Amino acid sequence: MKKTFGDYRRLAHSALGFSSLWMGEDHLLYVKGSGFLLPYSEEYKRFRYRDIQALTMARTSGVWLGVVGYLVALFVVASIGFGFLFAREPGDVGFLVATLIGPLPLSVLLLALMIRHWMLGPKCLFQIQTELKQESITSVNRVHRARETFAQLEEKIRAAQMDLVPATLGISENVLGTPRSRISQHLQIPKLTLPAFASQAALGLSLLLLLHLSSVWLSGLFFMIALLGMVPLLIVLASSVRHPTPDGIRQALWAQLVTGLILAATASIYFLDQAINDPSLTVSITGPLEAFADITAFGGFAFYLIFLSMSLAHLGIAATGLFLTNRWRLRLGPDLAAESPTSPPLP
Repeated sequence: MKKTFGDYRRLAHSALGFSSLWMGEDHLLYVKGSGFLLPYSEEYKRFRYRDIQALTMARTSGVWLGVVGYLVALFVVASIGFGFLFAREPGDVGFLVATLIGPLPLSVLLLALMIRHWMLGPKCLFQIQTELKQESITSVNRVHRARETFAQLEEKIRAAQMDLVPATLGISENVLGTPRSRISQHLQIPKLTLPAFASQAALGLSLLLLLHLSSVWLSGLFFMIALLGMVPLLIVLASSVRHPTPDGIRQALWAQLVTGLILAATASIYFLDQAINDPSLTVSITGPLEAFADITAFGGFAFYLIFLSMSLAHLGIAATGLFLTNRWRLRLGPDLAAESPTSPPLP
């Protein structure tokens, strides 16, 4: 979806793009759409900066109810996948293929949506008040997004109402105990962005080596990088979602997360598949290390191709992220790039 259109710049949009809020030179444009999967109708509403009397935001809920819903759905889908694997006889590939093309991608999608929902934070009701009407803006439905919208609109509205009576514009948050904070208009790069991308590059490289070198120690190194590298990635991604961050970096972080989730799900299915063929792998704690020590020999050509694709994807996305991060750091300068907090407040 475009972020600029003529003289308009997009401030926010809904998850499926049905509704969106655009900032023009002298007015706001609210596109209110409706439909299922695809919009079948749109309504356009304009709000002149000079006519806006108040912008209000009220927190409506936390995030845990949605997280629980995603967890329940994930449990159901994952249970189906595990049922396919446990029903599989050694040497039978039917249930294995069914798991790889069905429950696996759906589980990854649900897990990614759950993480996204949690990172976006509490929901809110955002309204624009004029003398004639009060409009709820459904595309601004998260607290952090509402605060960014406040900061971007406040200067334009005040400039348009300079000749009016002071205090006609009210910008408030109806959130008990939450002070109003103005969001910096400067793009910022989270401090752990480079380590996050570097750790994912190391993960892709270690997997690539593991596919061609049989070693239990290399297998252990792969697991260690995978576990430790996820921490800075989640911290940086949460910070990029809740603070102004260059879109290219944010998209690379999301791509890195999705690739990591696919890799984790595939690795789990691979180990369960090997455990069915050789139950001795589940006896000791070194069983997973032994199963991954020689993926090509144990998993065959199919798993080799899957893990090879995952390693190259990790390396490619990480290299792109490192390049974009360095380029934006040079463009923004060290002072602006260092303003971003290491970790955002969690709801």
